[in-house]
Amino acid sequence: MDQQFRTIECLAPDLKALLERQRRAFAENPPRYSDRLEALRSLESALLKRQGEIIGAISQDFGGRAAEETLALEVFPLLNEVRYACRRLKKWMASHRAKVQWQFWPGKALVLYEPLGVVGILSSWNCPLFLSFAPLTSALAAGNHVLLKPSELSPASAELIQSIVSDLYPPEYVSVINGGVDTAAELIHLPLDHVLFTGSARVGKLVMKAASENLVPVTLE
Repeated sequence: MDQQFRTIECLAPDLKALLERQRRAFAENPPRYSDRLEALRSLESALLKRQGEIIGAISQDFGGRAAEETLALEVFPLLNEVRYACRRLKKWMASHRAKVQWQFWPGKALVLYEPLGVVGILSSWNCPLFLSFAPLTSALAAGNHVLLKPSELSPASAELIQSIVSDLYPPEYVSVINGGVDTAAELIHLPLDHVLFTGSARVGKLVMKAASENLVPVTLE
């Protein structure tokens, strides 16, 4: 198993170069409403189409897991997340008026919702599909580009996640980075625009410490 992880590690891309590639793509063409909606709907279609592969990969990682459990805990909740985001996306993106203090009259103010840029996601092994694609759904809905690192403790699921993402999105938009602990450490030391991590409190502290070196905001679960 360790040898398998080392092999995957050697195949990991140059993360700094990949980050810069995503930054350039984001700066040149930040995702519009139509782009975000298409990204979400294509993810929904892939989840429906590849349910059998998802069930098989997760069962392999768990040494046997009932299809009904995977559907109930991962696939169906994830589909709900994606569909909810599609329904609410236009409202989430809409600007709205904000109050202005009397000193600034007749000035007006608007609240504008803008994407951050490139978001790093590190997911956990216990719900490998949901904990990878639920934060991905939020990041795409918000208009970001994404570097996604699935857990190395669920290798079959991680490989499938990479396959799904590579079929749906160009690497300068969304990339999955598979590898071991060293790859995760390299990712969280990058100057990303936000990091989302799901895992233990011990590792969460390490993630926050590493991200703080570049003043990267962090969401921990």
